[in-house]
Amino acid sequence: MSTINAIGQNLAMDGRSFHLKNTATTAATNSAEINNIMQDSAKVAENIVQNLAKVKQDVQELQKLSDSLGHEVRFNVNEELGQVVVKIVDPSTDKVIKEIPSADVQHLQIKIRETFGLMVDEKI
Repeated sequence: MSTINAIGQNLAMDGRSFHLKNTATTAATNSAEINNIMQDSAKVAENIVQNLAKVKQDVQELQKLSDSLGHEVRFNVNEELGQVVVKIVDPSTDKVIKEIPSADVQHLQIKIRETFGLMVDEKI
């Protein structure tokens, strides 16, 4: 008795059914799903770029407002994180008094993203 027949008999004896799927239909379905995922990924990437541009514009406006008030508050965008970083600077020494979020927190967030990217084997 062949192995395939033995498997079929064992399944039948257990009361389970076994159906072979049409591999061409399955491959077409998988291909369509992959195409949909790729299109969705492209849209997400485009939205991220647009949002980052909006954040940069908002940061520039905040910087102008801060400059008009005479305070040494600097707004920057950490492009790796896509988030705003605020620095409070001593105007006489140009030394950073406070950074929000701190450089350590920013570095930790970058490392977490890199580690997560390695787990999923893809960076979006």
